[in-house]
Amino acid sequence: MATKDDIANMATKDDIARLESNMATKKDLKEGLDNVNKRIDGLIKGMPDSEVN
Repeated sequence: MATKDDIANMATKDDIARLESNMATKKDLKEGLDNVNKRIDGLIKGMPDSEVN
């Protein structure tokens, strides 16, 4: 049986919603990867940071 401490340490629905809203989506990850790839291509071509993107 759960003790008072166990219950106090359980995640609430609000905690879970907050974590879910902070998670990166597949779209976020894809955009990040695209940006990294652009940066790598820029480095290979010798472009300054300001010209990459």
